Amino acid sequence: MAMVRLGRAVLSASSIAAVAAVGPSDVQKRLACCAMHDDCQLLAPGVPHPSACQEGYRFSVRGAHFQVEQADFPDQKHNNYLLAMEGAEAEPFPCNCSDVGAWICRDPTTRHKRGLMCGAALTASAGAQAQPALAQGPSDAQKRQACCTMHDDCQLLAPGVPHPSACQVGYRFSARGARFKVEQADFPDQKHNNYLLAMEGAEAEPFSCNCSDVGAWICRDPTTERKRGLMCGAALKVSEGGAQAQPASGAAAVSREPSDDQQRAACCTMHDKCQGLAPDAHIPEECKVGYSFSVAGGTFHVDEAEYPEPDSNHYFLSMDGAEAAPFPCSCFDHGRWICSDPTDRRRELACSGGPALSMNLTREVFV
Repeated sequence: MAMVRLGRAVLSASSIAAVAAVGPSDVQKRLACCAMHDDCQLLAPGVPHPSACQEGYRFSVRGAHFQVEQADFPDQKHNNYLLAMEGAEAEPFPCNCSDVGAWICRDPTTRHKRGLMCGAALTASAGAQAQPALAQGPSDAQKRQACCTMHDDCQLLAPGVPHPSACQVGYRFSARGARFKVEQADFPDQKHNNYLLAMEGAEAEPFSCNCSDVGAWICRDPTTERKRGLMCGAALKVSEGGAQAQPASGAAAVSREPSDDQQRAACCTMHDKCQGLAPDAHIPEECKVGYSFSVAGGTFHVDEAEYPEPDSNHYFLSMDGAEAAPFPCSCFDHGRWICSDPTDRRRELACSGGPALSMNLTREVFV
C-alpha cells in the first residue's frame, strides 16, 4: 500500500489524482446485514443451507453489490457472517446473528450489543423485549426501482417455457434499501409479462409491475394509473424484427437517469453547502433529507443523508423523473473538503465553489 505525505501547503485539485475506493457507509452495512437477517435464520451446522446464506453469494443493497466472504454456523442459535462490498474488499465487516427470543443481528457499525431492526421479523436489543416496527408501505421511488429490477432481469418471457429464477413467484431481491418478493408472475404471451410485487414488512400493500413489448421493452410506472412507461437502467430490448426502440404512443416515459455531468453538478452543490457535519451539531436545511434544489437543468432531492462523523458525510440524491436511479455523493475531509465523483468513486470530484479547507499539519493518506 503506497503512502503519500501531504505537507503544510494548501491542497490543490491535482494533489489527489484519485481517491481510494470508499468503503460501505454505516447505512449500507446495516442494510446488507439486514438482508442476511431476513434470508438466513436459525441455520444449524451440518445441514444444507439456502444459497443466499453460503460463502460466495452475491446480492445488492443500497446501490452496491455485496458478497458473503465467510459463513459460520456453530449452532442453530448463532449464525455469523463476514460481508464485503465490491470495490472495498479490503474492508469486510461482520454480521453476527443470534436467537435471543427473537432473531436479531448485531449492528455491524458499533461495538455495543445493539440489535438491528430489520424487515422480516421482530428484532430488539439483546435482552430487551422485541417490539414490532410500524409497517410502512414502499415509497414511489422504491416501487419504481423494484419494477425496474424486474424490467432489467425479465424480458419477453413466453408461457410454457422455463423462466429465470429472478422472474418466478417467491423470488426475493433488494432495491432502494428494501427487500421485495415476487408474489405473482403471469406470462400470457411473450409480449406481456405481469408481476405483483410486495415489500417485506408491507405485504398487505402489493403493487403491480406490468411490462410489454411496444417496439421497446417497457414497464408501466406502478405509481400512477396513467399509461406512463418507466425508463430503467438496462438497455431496452428491441422487439424481434422491430425498428429502433420507441416509447408507446401516449406514454410519457420517465427519464432513464441523470447524466454524468448532472450527477457531478448535484454532488458539487452538496459539497459547497454541506461540510464537516456531525450528528450532534446543527444541520443546515439544504443538507437534510427532503431538501430539493435545481442545477444543470434538473431538480434534485436529498433522499438520504448520513453524518457519522465530521470528516465523513454521505448522501443519496435523485433527480425528478429519475427517482429509480439514485446516486451517491460521499464527501470527506482529506486536509480539505472533497467529494468522490459519483460516476467514478475512485476519483475526486472537481468543484469550483465552497470553501477549500486547508490544514496546517502533515497528513498521511493511503491510496
